[in-house]
Amino acid sequence: MTDSTLRAPSAEARGAPWPRDFTLLWRGTAVSQFGAANAALAGPLLALALTGSPVLAGWVTACGTLPRIALLLPAGVLVDRWDRRRVMIGSQLARIAAIVLLLGAVLLLDASPWLIAVCAAVQGACTTFYTTAETAVVPALVEPDRLPRAIGRNETRLHAAEMAGRSGGGLLFGLGHGLPSLADIASALTAVVMLLRMRGRTPRPARAVPARFGDLVHDLGEGFGHLWGDRLLRRVLAVCTVTNFFFQSLPLLLLFLGRERHLPGVVVGLLCAASGLGGLVGASVASRAGRRVRPTRLVLGCVWAWALLTAGLALAGAVSSGLLLTALPLASGCIGFVGAHLNVALGVYQATAVSPGVLGRVTSANRFFTGGAVPLGAMFSGYLVTSEGLRQVPAIVAVVVGTLALLLTLRTALDARDAVGDRWGALRNAARERAATARATRRRTPTASPPGSAAGSPLPSRPGPLPAARD
Repeated sequence: MTDSTLRAPSAEARGAPWPRDFTLLWRGTAVSQFGAANAALAGPLLALALTGSPVLAGWVTACGTLPRIALLLPAGVLVDRWDRRRVMIGSQLARIAAIVLLLGAVLLLDASPWLIAVCAAVQGACTTFYTTAETAVVPALVEPDRLPRAIGRNETRLHAAEMAGRSGGGLLFGLGHGLPSLADIASALTAVVMLLRMRGRTPRPARAVPARFGDLVHDLGEGFGHLWGDRLLRRVLAVCTVTNFFFQSLPLLLLFLGRERHLPGVVVGLLCAASGLGGLVGASVASRAGRRVRPTRLVLGCVWAWALLTAGLALAGAVSSGLLLTALPLASGCIGFVGAHLNVALGVYQATAVSPGVLGRVTSANRFFTGGAVPLGAMFSGYLVTSEGLRQVPAIVAVVVGTLALLLTLRTALDARDAVGDRWGALRNAARERAATARATRRRTPTASPPGSAAGSPLPSRPGPLPAARD
């Protein structure tokens, strides 16, 4: 598919209220994401408080993260076959049941603390199904010309909910170990109520749930085929996978530098929050840029912005570790700001260019690679910092991102050249066809007769000279 600039919403669309069902979904998801971020922080804290074991705390974190990657592909297949509102409601109810049965047993009955890890895994699975279904249903709830703003609002909501949920989770846990769980239950119940109040029926493809493994594999292949067959989606997939992998070293650098400088934990936490703050600000304005800039140019501009930011970090690291510590929060905030623009542009393009019947699979396949790069990048960053040193890591990241920007620029230039050649070839072929048509028309048209002569009769021959007179 070829990318195109999106139409700017009309004045009536900008001033009109959002559709009721979209507003209910947005509010319910905002509260649900707050609760999920709350639980993601409170789970490891509860494990540490009960056992003092960093190993169990690490397992709780891993169990909450891994299902969000491992289940993305089957979640996309099932979301494209099931009623998406029912998927979201069922996910929230399962989340409530896990908190009550598993965490309740740990807090009230002194059950094994390893149930915290099991609860985190169930919550991660529920979050995967909910977010996939929510992403796939949004295009059906808003008008096409308001879709960029709707996706921008969703991106802003995500960053705000995560920032508020993490800080709120720590505060509630300090007041009482069970309070984060109660807040999580309340957020899930609120989301269920909002979903039940939606009046319209969410569209569902008329397909049966896959009963055989072959059906599942076929559906997965169809989603991958749509993702790989679209040139823009394929490039964004490569860009986000590579950058997500290497950008995980930046918060790790902040932690190491903060410890090296003996900064308080609160200060280090605020510095690490700079990326989320930049994403929040970027998401609030990203829809405007998406309406004015073509998607291919926006992607290229984002990658070059990242390249310049990482180059600045490399220069700061070459000067001193103190300057690097100052530059890291600023650069992380700007990277988050740019990344929000790319996320909104990708969401809008997927919602408008991908068929609704396969949107869930395309979304999950994209997130499988881009999201899977995050934990792998975090593990790799530890080895990279250990082997190369703190001040050398930004230079390595800058080289990788700069190379990616150059390759993307070259590929875009080649595509532009091919597009120009194809356009000129099409114009030449059209001109030749018009000329051939004109010649054929002239051959078939009869010659016009002069006035007064019979139509189609030959013209009389011109009389010759008179013969000379004889003597």
